[in-house]
Parts: sequence; C-alpha cells; structure tokens
Amino acid sequence: MVVLCLVQCTQIAEAQRLGEEEYRKKFNESQDLFYLESDQLATNLSGIGQTAHAKEIVDKLESLAVTSHRHSKLPNQVRPRISPEATPENAWKQRWRRMQNDHAAEMYSLAHQVLKQQMIGLGYRILRYVLLVNPDHTEARKMLGYTRFENEWMTPFELEKRKDGEVWDDRFGWIKQNDLRKYEQGLRPFRGRWIPEEQDQNLRLSANDLWEIRTEHWIVRTDHSLEKGVEVAKKLEDYFQFFIREFPDLFASRGQMNQLFNIGQNGRARVNKNPMQVNYFRSREGYLKRLEKVGPLIASTNGIYLHKLGTSFFYSRPDNLEEEESTIYHEATHQILFESRGSKRDIAQEMHFWAIEGFACYMESYRNQEEGISLGDPHYIRFNNAMVRLIVDEYFVRFEVITSLGQRNFQGQQDLPKLYSQASGMIHFLMHANEGAYRDDLGKFIAAIYSPNLRSERHVPTLDELSGKSYLELNKEYIAYIARLAEEVSVTESTTTNTSE
Repeated sequence: MVVLCLVQCTQIAEAQRLGEEEYRKKFNESQDLFYLESDQLATNLSGIGQTAHAKEIVDKLESLAVTSHRHSKLPNQVRPRISPEATPENAWKQRWRRMQNDHAAEMYSLAHQVLKQQMIGLGYRILRYVLLVNPDHTEARKMLGYTRFENEWMTPFELEKRKDGEVWDDRFGWIKQNDLRKYEQGLRPFRGRWIPEEQDQNLRLSANDLWEIRTEHWIVRTDHSLEKGVEVAKKLEDYFQFFIREFPDLFASRGQMNQLFNIGQNGRARVNKNPMQVNYFRSREGYLKRLEKVGPLIASTNGIYLHKLGTSFFYSRPDNLEEEESTIYHEATHQILFESRGSKRDIAQEMHFWAIEGFACYMESYRNQEEGISLGDPHYIRFNNAMVRLIVDEYFVRFEVITSLGQRNFQGQQDLPKLYSQASGMIHFLMHANEGAYRDDLGKFIAAIYSPNLRSERHVPTLDELSGKSYLELNKEYIAYIARLAEEVSVTESTTTNTSE
C-alpha cells in the first residue's frame, strides 16, 4: 500500500510539474511581449525628448524584473487618476495605463487557471505580479486579503482600526487619533489616567505590568518600553504580511490561504481574532529567568519558539542588533508555520529536520529596507558558511542522509554547526538554482512536513519524488551551485556557530 502510494505521488508530482512548466512558459511569453511593447513606448518618448517620461516606464519595468533576492513592495496608495483632458502628456499616460491594466488582466486570468489546478505557489506569485503591474486590480487585491478605503489599500484589521478612530504610529502603535498629541507631549495611559512617561516606566517595572502591543497577527508583551515593543511588533507584522504572500504554497490549499488572508466563505475580508504571542525582555537575565524551567539548554539560545506554550521569546541585544533581528525572523518562521497549519504534534521528529531548520535559517536573511525587501542575499553569514563548509572544509552530507535525520539525531551530531550551515545552503539551492526550478517542490515538501494530518513523516513526499531528480543528481547540482555561488561573492572563512535553537 505504501509503495503504491509513493508511486501515485510520484506520478501526480510529475504531471503537475509538467503543467507548471507550461504555465510558466505562458507567463514568460506574455511578460516578454509586455516588456517589448513598453520598451518601444519608452523609446518613442525618448525620441521626442520626453526622457523623464521614458524613465518612468523603464523604472517600472525594472521594478517588475525578477532578481535573485530583491522583492518590490506593493504600494498602499491608489494610483492617481489621469486627467481626461486631451494633451500629448495625458495621451501617453493613458496609453501606458491601458497597457498595464490589459497586461495585468491577462496575467490575472492566467493566475486563476493556475490556482484551479491547485498550483498554489505559482498561482499566488502570479497574483503578486499582477499587483506590481496594476496595484489597483480589485480582484487580485481581494484574493490577497486587501480592501479599499478611500484612496488606500489596507487589510480588514487596519480598516477596522481606522473606523474606530485609531491611527498607526511607529513610536506608539495603534492609538486613538485624538490621543496622539498627549503621547507626543510625553504622557502615557496607565489604568485609566494619563501620567508622565517616566512614571509609567517605573510603575510598570515595579508591578511587572508589561506593555502590550497588538498588531493584526501578533501580540508583543515586553518589559523594555512601549517604543521598543512597537518596533518589534511592526517588524513581525511586516514579516508576516510578506511571508504569507511570498510563500503561499507552504499552506497547502486555497482554503488555508483564505484563512491566512482572513477571507470568509462569502469572499469578503474579515479581521483576524487569533494573534500569535511574543514575549520580549529588556535583558538576557530576564529571558533566562522566565525560561529556566525549560531546561539547561535554554542558556545556549538567543531566542526560541515553544509551541507547547504557543509563544516566542526574545530579549534585547543592543550590542548585536543584526543577529537579534535574524533570530526574531528565524523563530517567527517556526511560529507562523506551526500555528497557521494548526499542527498539534512535534515536527520532524522522525525525518526531515534539516528542512525546517534550514528554511528558518534562510528566512533569517529577510531585511525590510526602504528601497525594497531583500531575502536570500548570498552574502548573508549562513550562506557564506555553507560555501566555506563545502569548499574549504570539504564537508558535505548527502541529501539522502541528511533527510533521514529527525530532530534528536540531527541535533545530537558533533558537527551540528556544520549541519546548520549546509541546511541553509541546501535551502538556498532549492530556492534559487536554475531560476527557481525547485522552489515549488520545496514548498510542497515543507507543507507536507507541517501537515496537521500527517501520521508519519515517512509518508512525506521526498524531494527526489517531487523534483523528478534522483538524490545523486541533486547532490551533484548542489555542489556545483555552491561552487558557482562562491565565485560570485567574496567568501570569508569567519563562520558562526550560532544555531538559533
């Protein structure tokens, strides 16, 4: 029975892979034609001296181009209306707007076809592309959990807050619009009255009365300060919003995606009522004291997600903000996947532990910057270490061996830091090699590992089955990929031993 199931899974994976290749071909053909027509319009504008307008088109095309680790942000503002007045400038703007809208409509139709075939990863990536081309495509916005309010796109939670008279402030979080001036004057609400900020700090610390910051998907409790709690909460919320739209295939089905985007059965967006829990401490001492009952190994961690408590724990590290941020994204990845999938069991106890840790290590490289989002930058320390381990140390554990290790066997290895480095490199390979050829296979693999209905991890479709490549081929391709990557970046031999667990 198991052998029959594995054969059927392999056949299904092969058929779906061929279908995905055909849809990718259609996507690329449509995109190439749009680029060609847009470039021609830019050339025509340059030819009549309209270089600034030509640059607008070129900049737009560059923002749509797929790069190895750069991601464009979706705008929140609705595009300004183009005047109907008959002028040469309005004429080209109207033509350019029509070209974008028509291309987005064509791509939305393709996304709809792809999603009907349950090709979740590819389908939602095309939807994101639709919104990069036409940020005001109503149906695509709705499918990604957005709703329009006046001239802004926002989530249902944000809309509810706005209607309640609240505004988001990067210093204070969600507060009543009418209270903003009091906050800026140094006053804070405390048990029904307004008191000076310093008094608020002293009272909370003496009474162990934590600040509590709520965003759409998180509640952050902290003894540090209101402002630091808001900073951490915003990072987590921005990360979550990126994560679920960039990796929808990790959540297996359209129904689960609708839950993540808070879309009800009637297709309307709704407010999330079950935020994830985070405790953030002002000191390492407070972190260790709170978690001392977990066991002595907690002293080797800088942050941790404990699924039995349903909470992630972190502490302030002003001496190493970069590593603190990476640790937050690492543990948040575990928390999002575990809680969003509704899992009740320990994950990867029998097999595949490298994949859940490698993926969390890969997500440590997420950086949300003003110019865009970066993920998978090959210069990040985890990937640098992967190159060093393979090329300098000549250390390599074959795919079929590392995938056989469950949590205890994996974490019991004497060369654990090296295993973490290789796991990070393997995820980078599966995400980026051959223009992302294995990315959807990786998504299905991780989704299966986290499946709440899984009886045994030995029933998870393996990467050789999903990719159609033997482990021997994957081993060879990984080694060649890391070697090429090392040639492209300046590899240093200063490695880290932090495992973040």
